[in-house]
Amino acid sequence: MATDDPHTSWRASAVVSAEGGDLRIAEAELAAAASSRDPERVADAASRHFWPLLTEWPGDLEAILASLPDATLARHPILAVLHPMAAALGVAEPPAVERTAEDRAKRLQYLAVKMIAARRRGDVASALGAADRLTAALSVPRVPSIAIARGSIPFTFAQISITRLLAGESLAALRAAMAARHLAEHSPTSPVIRLALALTAVAHAVRGSLAEAELALAEGLDLPMGARWFAGSTRAAERVAAELVGVERADPESLQTLRGGDWKAQAGEFWPLAMLARARAAIVRGVAADALEIVCAAVDGAPGQGLAADVSMSQCIEAHLALQDVTGARAIAEQLRAPGLLTAVALAKLRLVGGDPARALAELRRLSAARTLPPAQREEIQLLGVWIRADLGGGLDVADASAIARLVEGTARRRLLAVTLPVHVRDAIEVHLRDDELALFRRSLKPLPALRNESPPPPLSRSELRVLQALVDRASVDEIAQSLFVSRNTVKTQLRTAYRKLGAHTRDEAIAAAIRWSLLDGPRPRR
Repeated sequence: MATDDPHTSWRASAVVSAEGGDLRIAEAELAAAASSRDPERVADAASRHFWPLLTEWPGDLEAILASLPDATLARHPILAVLHPMAAALGVAEPPAVERTAEDRAKRLQYLAVKMIAARRRGDVASALGAADRLTAALSVPRVPSIAIARGSIPFTFAQISITRLLAGESLAALRAAMAARHLAEHSPTSPVIRLALALTAVAHAVRGSLAEAELALAEGLDLPMGARWFAGSTRAAERVAAELVGVERADPESLQTLRGGDWKAQAGEFWPLAMLARARAAIVRGVAADALEIVCAAVDGAPGQGLAADVSMSQCIEAHLALQDVTGARAIAEQLRAPGLLTAVALAKLRLVGGDPARALAELRRLSAARTLPPAQREEIQLLGVWIRADLGGGLDVADASAIARLVEGTARRRLLAVTLPVHVRDAIEVHLRDDELALFRRSLKPLPALRNESPPPPLSRSELRVLQALVDRASVDEIAQSLFVSRNTVKTQLRTAYRKLGAHTRDEAIAAAIRWSLLDGPRPRR
């Protein structure tokens, strides 16, 4: 925590470790500069020892940034880019002249801090641009070994991983986290190792590789947290990874834990993923309205960029679908311009629920063609494909049923199965299961609130059910009236009442709702 006397704070915060010599030098030079009360000398010392300030004494760094005149900051881009008013100051990027290894190290340092500063402002696009440049620069074998030894390069890879995560690039985030860990192992006591393991766990959890996420979390338990920067980011990443795994497994304790509290502050930069865990937990608990409230409270206006936008849009669509509010889900879909992966899968599900399986199938095929599609989304697409086959022509077979039953084996995909498939599809799956598979399938899904609390079908009269069934096979109200030997007005009245009870506004919505509640005699025919 910063004090009025930077010298006192730095001395009190000094950490003796394998890199303690560097920290003691930084402490002495920063204290001497502070004693001189010369802004230029303070800025020069802060620029030279920027990493210790950022990672060990962040409060003192903030105090230095606030004390320096604009003219001084302009001569030290590494400090200016992290200033809260950096956008207004118009910080100029340092020249790309790299005469020495030290020049190259400074340039890498500047790009890393620019990336961090952009993330703090919520500008994910700019942060991602800096991450791209850093990744390209760090792939060149001329990275100064001194920067690796002092920990700045492993730390930079960890920050690239966070940026990739927040941009929705989970595979690239995983690769950067693994690189951070590999480089940090040059110093066994480096706090970057535990942070890198935490980020590895988060990336695996986001992608649906739950066992790998749990392994990374367990491996980091006995490693040092490090100073304030590392400790805060590491704790937040570990907490979010554990939450995502618990929700995906639909663990009852996790589902109950993820409600209330100041979770957004605890999650720090990882709040979009904490929001994802809580929204999913609410839907599985059978209280989808709470998921909408969680998203609205967390986003507080525009959904932002990258992962935050993808999570908020996808979970709003999922919550509306869980509430059988197709109209509300469509209203959200109409706002979308370039949906992320989570939202794209949710949109395909919306097409299916809304009575357009052919379009849903086309979108799912496009998504599944991606070579880097995460396991969770690949399996969700598999589930939706089974639903489509069930609705289009009753084409489920033993292979389909056995594949779906295996998804819940060991609790790995209990949330996904519970919230993806409607009752009539689950019933169709059970018909094709062997006795042992059926017992496991039912035992795995029985405890889930999302299944126990499914609302009962609306109380349609016999005449309303009859006219609804005719709606599937007849093109117009006149044809329905002729087939049932009633008047046109009678058909219109009965359809209007049936629509109201089903919460539908269109023919397709009514048929989709009737299918969801197994009210029709047979599957919807092909278009």
